[in-house]
Amino acid sequence: AKIPKDCQPKVFKLPNAAEVTLEYVRHGNFFCDEAQPKLFGLPNAPEVVLEYVRQGYWLCDKALLKLFGLPNASEVALEYIRQYNSFCAEAELKIFDLPNAPEVALEYVRHGYKLYAETELKLFDLPNAPEVALEYVRQGHCFCDEAEIKLFGLPNAPEVALEYVRHGYRFCDKAQLKLFGLPNAPEVVLEYVRHGYRFCDEAEIKLFGLPNAAKIMLAYIKRGGKLCAEAQKRIPELPNADVIFAEISRRN
Repeated sequence: AKIPKDCQPKVFKLPNAAEVTLEYVRHGNFFCDEAQPKLFGLPNAPEVVLEYVRQGYWLCDKALLKLFGLPNASEVALEYIRQYNSFCAEAELKIFDLPNAPEVALEYVRHGYKLYAETELKLFDLPNAPEVALEYVRQGHCFCDEAEIKLFGLPNAPEVALEYVRHGYRFCDKAQLKLFGLPNAPEVVLEYVRHGYRFCDEAEIKLFGLPNAAKIMLAYIKRGGKLCAEAQKRIPELPNADVIFAEISRRN
């Protein structure tokens, strides 16, 4: 039988609360927000909470934070995510205190959750940061500006950056400049331009240093890119300058 919400907190005052609670959970019953934090005060809390999350139930923010104080927090957190539940901002940060943080973080992003900005930054401290970052982008998420900069410090930065632009994400100005330091810069920049994004003035100048500058510049103009004065002066350096000028005239 289900216990009414207003009576659930009283269950924890029973002398056999640990036994009753575990049995109640095993029968597929959930607790209200007010009662959930009380689960962690039971002598068999590790067992009860693990069973609770295995049933697919979510925890309120207050209960979530208590989860990380359990001796089996690593197992519970991983199971909680596998049941398609996400964490609040404060709980996300606690993931990195777990001994299995790399595994939990990877599982978290594999389930498609968008991370809070502060959490995104901490991803790059993980030993499996390259894998986690790539998976995060593949799941359809973009990074905050500061995290975009950190992206270029990864050993698989070329792959992550290419995946990033293929998903149609725009880089902040500082990150745009770092694109040109990638070994696959010609491919990444061309893909970036094909999505119709404008470069900052300094990045536009760097376009001329790429081996496929002529192709990129034409694509840039065709997709609405408006060059800064300095970049316009350098168009004659390109072998297809006449075509580019004609496209500029046509668009104007």
